[in-house]
Amino acid sequence: MTKEIYEKKHRFEAVVRLVKYVVFMALGIEMIRLGPDALRHYPDWVWWLWLLVAAFFIITSVAMLWLRINRYLDLHVNHMPALIIEKDCLQIYSRGKYYIIRWTEVQDFKCVHQSRERDMCYPIYKDDSRNGCRIGLQFHRDAFFSDHLTLSQQELLDELKNHI
Repeated sequence: MTKEIYEKKHRFEAVVRLVKYVVFMALGIEMIRLGPDALRHYPDWVWWLWLLVAAFFIITSVAMLWLRINRYLDLHVNHMPALIIEKDCLQIYSRGKYYIIRWTEVQDFKCVHQSRERDMCYPIYKDDSRNGCRIGLQFHRDAFFSDHLTLSQQELLDELKNHI
C-alpha cells in the first residue's frame, strides 16, 4: 500500500520568496558597485571584508533561488509527490531527490512551528547518535515542511504514527 502526499500550489508565496532572494542578490551586487567609492579612505582589509560579505549575499541567494525553483518545478509543474508513505519506508522529497527513512529506524515524529508561515515535521530516531546531528544537513534532509501538504498536520502525524 503506497500513499502519495502532494503539496498544494502556493504561487504567491513562491513569488515572495523569489523576490526576497533577488533582493539579496541585488544588495550584494550593489555593495560591490559602491564599495570602492564608499571605502576609499579605509584600509584595504575593510574593502576585502566588504567584498566577502557581498559575495556571501550573492552566492547564498543564487543557491537558494536555484533550490527553490527546482523544488517548485518538480513538485508543482511535474506533479511529483512531496511524501511517499509505503508499508516499509517513508520517502521525503528534498533537494532534488527522495530520501528514504525506514520505519524500523524511527521512534516518533515531531512537528514544530518554525515561523509565522512555516510548520515542519521531522523523525526522532531510535539511534540517539542520529538525533544529535540535528544542527547539520541531516536535519534539513530528513525534515519536511507540512504547511502546504494536502493533508492537515494532525492527519499527517496520525498517518505517520500508524506505521511506526
